[in-house]
Amino acid sequence: MADGSSVAERRIRPIQDAVASENWKQALKECEKWQKKGEKSDKFLALKAYVLVNQADRSQIDRGQSETLGLCSRTPAVTDFDAIHTLQDALRDLSLETQEGNKLWERAAAAKSGDKTLLMTWLDSCLEDSQWQSAQKAAMALRKAFPNDRNYDFWNILLCFLVHQDKSLGDKERTLFGTLAYRLVSKAVEGVPKSTEQVLSPGKAVTAPEEIALLVQIYLATGHANEAVNLLTGPSLSVESTVGGQDPALVVSLLLQALGTTKDWPKTFEVCKRLLHSSNYKDDDRVWRLIKQNEECAKGSTDDQVGELLAIPATDGEKPSRCLLLKRLEQVTEKADFSPDEALPIYKEFFAAFANRSFAFSDLRPALERLDKQSLQTLASSFNSSSLAAELFALKTSRLCPSPDTKDLFAHATGALRLYDTSLDAGTPVLEAPVLAALSLIQLSFSISSRALLLKATVILERCHSKHEDFFPASVLLVSLYRHLGFLSLALSTFSSLSVKNLQWETVGHLCLTRISTLHPHLLEDVAGHNGKKKILFSPLQAVESTLQNVDKVIAGLADSVKRGLREGSYSNILDAVDTKTQIDKSEWNVVCGLEERKLLRMTAVDLANSHPKVQWRQDVELNDLRDTSYLPHYSNGDEKVWTMLRCGPDPGAGWAAAMLLFERLLDYLDPVGEKEVKEREWAALEEEQQRASKHLLNDELNEGQLTGPEEDLYRSVLHVVDLVRSSKDGKNHDEDALAAVEKTLAEWLKEKHDVEHSGSWRHLHHWYVGYELSHLVHAFTTWAARATLPSAAGDAKGKRKGKAVVQNVGNPIPEDKLAQLEQLGVKLRDGIRGAAQQAKASLVEGGALGRIMEMVLPAEGEAAESGDIGGEGEREEKEFSQVLRQYIDATGGDGAAEVSVGKWLESEEDAYTGVLASDRVLGERFAARPVDGQSRK
Repeated sequence: MADGSSVAERRIRPIQDAVASENWKQALKECEKWQKKGEKSDKFLALKAYVLVNQADRSQIDRGQSETLGLCSRTPAVTDFDAIHTLQDALRDLSLETQEGNKLWERAAAAKSGDKTLLMTWLDSCLEDSQWQSAQKAAMALRKAFPNDRNYDFWNILLCFLVHQDKSLGDKERTLFGTLAYRLVSKAVEGVPKSTEQVLSPGKAVTAPEEIALLVQIYLATGHANEAVNLLTGPSLSVESTVGGQDPALVVSLLLQALGTTKDWPKTFEVCKRLLHSSNYKDDDRVWRLIKQNEECAKGSTDDQVGELLAIPATDGEKPSRCLLLKRLEQVTEKADFSPDEALPIYKEFFAAFANRSFAFSDLRPALERLDKQSLQTLASSFNSSSLAAELFALKTSRLCPSPDTKDLFAHATGALRLYDTSLDAGTPVLEAPVLAALSLIQLSFSISSRALLLKATVILERCHSKHEDFFPASVLLVSLYRHLGFLSLALSTFSSLSVKNLQWETVGHLCLTRISTLHPHLLEDVAGHNGKKKILFSPLQAVESTLQNVDKVIAGLADSVKRGLREGSYSNILDAVDTKTQIDKSEWNVVCGLEERKLLRMTAVDLANSHPKVQWRQDVELNDLRDTSYLPHYSNGDEKVWTMLRCGPDPGAGWAAAMLLFERLLDYLDPVGEKEVKEREWAALEEEQQRASKHLLNDELNEGQLTGPEEDLYRSVLHVVDLVRSSKDGKNHDEDALAAVEKTLAEWLKEKHDVEHSGSWRHLHHWYVGYELSHLVHAFTTWAARATLPSAAGDAKGKRKGKAVVQNVGNPIPEDKLAQLEQLGVKLRDGIRGAAQQAKASLVEGGALGRIMEMVLPAEGEAAESGDIGGEGEREEKEFSQVLRQYIDATGGDGAAEVSVGKWLESEEDAYTGVLASDRVLGERFAARPVDGQSRK
């Protein structure tokens, strides 16, 4: 037997090597070779079926499907682990995994019911793929085979609950499993001792805090929250019980969660009153959030009871209770007859206790925003000069004034820079001060359309960043400013210096990578070393690929957490891991990154044919947005507008992804290389994407959606080209209106001025790159349509391209003169963009560019600042700010440092234009290489 196994392994190895390199023809040859030698092991038969499924010929695919399904239903069942995994891969490629994949393990388990290794392998396989129903069957099989192991009972309960939580299943099925989980866990809690004097049974009753956590989550999800509260406050599971006493903090956390679900005010009051008398929970935000939440849901007045809670001594030793002070402040500021004078003493008491704590301002901000301008100024003045912390708090408070005018914003920026200068003298720099100054300038710049103010904000942040690179708020604001101004290489290099961990790429990566393919697709390089070799500082493509790889690693890690959690009985960790994995699986950002990867491959010299990433987005999946903005510095409502204006267009989400995925599907179909069956599948996928795009993006809503103006034009052109292709496929005359609409879009783009008035910005870089995409679309379509005039195109190409048939379109072709006219418009668009980029790049090397920008940033003494049309009462504040800015620059490096910054800006702009021209060359090479009649066009 061992010899036969060794022979089979030796025969299979070359097949596996060919499969690993995706050399499917060679793999099939190896299979046929060893089949003739009489090889019949399950592992070989499964591998042969998998190889057939991945052949290009339809008949071989059908044969592979037949062999795969035959092995799945064979008696005796396949029990070899590797063979089962290979058959699952084949079923996945045939889109039959859901129907047939799990049956493989079920039949194997039935054949070897007492094989614990097989059952555990089945369970692990299901957990990796989040197949909760099949995993529950595996747990049931383990429970049946090994009835004395209590763990399998709780595994079964957990997996019934996970089936209930699976939103992809029908309501009836989910309800059934939810009811089953509730009944099973209720039975488990019945055996828990009612007093500490009773002995805890080691049987199948709840015996550990983690099992309590599982019980509570099941009760809450199935509508039994009141029962959960009664259990957690009763003799069986409370913090005083034998089981609950093992982890009182977890039990309290579960109790607060359950009370939040019940909305039961009397019970909430009773529990919270007891907790607030404990020093451990006096300042627990969860307790006070629950009080506020259930107070609002209570029937009748709760003022007396809340007053009783507030009467609990607010001090623990000499330190006031933070939460009690905030609750008092909330009560005062939310009254209908609110008087600022009544709240000011509480503000001051809170500040006196927590002035040096990072949470002080964010805690008080909701209440501070209810004050009028005069009250805010009064409060701010009461803090001034007592300490650096007091001055910073006063500065933040003054920025909360509603609708600040030019005078206010300049005054804020001036005060912030003065505070920073003072803190430098004291030897403890206040790093938030430059950020506050920059935010005020940016807010003002957008209200008066002043690029000069944006540049001043940039130099302020740069000087801070040069001294304190680890200060995250300044870094992220600087990255956003760089992107907005068109200094993309500086944005990328600054972002790459940040410490971004794996999971943070999902939540933070968008700061740098949003629309990267249409802003800065090329490598960021620098000449380093004595040999003059170029060093890659940042690769957008590699960053996007790393993001997707990190997501895969996180998902794999979460799957491992689920498996490890089962073995350790960490049920709360399992539920958290499953919830996180579910969110990431449906993340908008993953789909956006997948599309950016394809676009970057097309914009660079990478061979798209040999690197063809697939964007995973099932039609039945609703995406969710996990991108985080909480780390961005927000000190006032005006800052929210600042971040919105700094973005490079609307945040791309499901609507953007639907539009861009339709574009990608269309380019796939228009590619002349591919078997007829492949093209038919691509067309079917394209039509599915068009239906999804129509749901997410209605034409009359585009301006309020997720697309920029250029992207709207591209999307509409894609829709028109799809109509033209469809009419040709259906044998109808081409759609004159669709053709005219594409021509009109191109003509309008040609009329627009491609260069910019004085300097670069993200908008015109984005406009140019999307223009290249539009030109690419036109060229791909005209090439595809021109092949209708070549009667033997498909046959000739098939012979010349070794079986790769060029699919010939049918129907009435578009006249050659109209195709030529459309192609010429696309060429003119590309030529116009190239000329504009060349002109913009040439303007940077002209003399005086450095001096002009320096004058915008630091005008000479006595000269007017170039901030826009200030005038009026804001003129004096602007002059005062200019003087303070001069002092700030002198203290952080002087004019020399400022000139270095401006020089880097100019280099970054030049790099951006160089990148546009590099993409133009790549596009030209692709156009020249595209086959029309089986030959390359020159």
